[in-house]
Amino acid sequence: MNKKIIILMSILCSSSVILPMEKCTEISAKLLIPLGSGSQYIIPSPQRNFIATASDSNCINIWDRASLCLLTSLKHSEEIKGLVFSPDENFTLTYGRGTAYIWKTKTGTLLYTLSISHSLALASFSPSSKYVLTLLGGKVYIWDVQTGKQIQIIEKQILIHRGSLDGIGDAKFLEDHLVIVISVYGEISIWDINTGTFKTNKID
Repeated sequence: MNKKIIILMSILCSSSVILPMEKCTEISAKLLIPLGSGSQYIIPSPQRNFIATASDSNCINIWDRASLCLLTSLKHSEEIKGLVFSPDENFTLTYGRGTAYIWKTKTGTLLYTLSISHSLALASFSPSSKYVLTLLGGKVYIWDVQTGKQIQIIEKQILIHRGSLDGIGDAKFLEDHLVIVISVYGEISIWDINTGTFKTNKID
């Protein structure tokens, strides 16, 4: 791993810092400013071109991996609970309690605000970065990244013997148009985005 990356990660894990754009020369010349108190996090992008850093606050910083320069900061009005890079690294999704946003990774431009009612359980991009799935309240919501619009809802509302409904517990993209979901009580299904229907079902 690049020696600069190791140095930066060591600093971030111990004290959490911002490296201002005007100080993007050598590590020793950079001004270090605290991000905030609490735990710190480092999230590399899929192709390792960017690094996201965050603490228990409402701000995430995006760094250029090669130069270690701060590119932009993604700010919420509340505490950020999670961040996901798209596979092509063009987009970044952040979410908190009842909020989710899609940003341009390099510029920090806010593209879309996703309309969600409460905290997400998970979020992920499809392999081509065309879609985003979010899981909340036992349902999976599929969003179009180019428009920010919700296009489908995947729901497994099966009445079980105790009289309660079996919601979705986890979901992942298998391919760009295929999503595998598992219900809380173990039913595995594959959803086809192209047809808007389940393809297969299996009980473990």
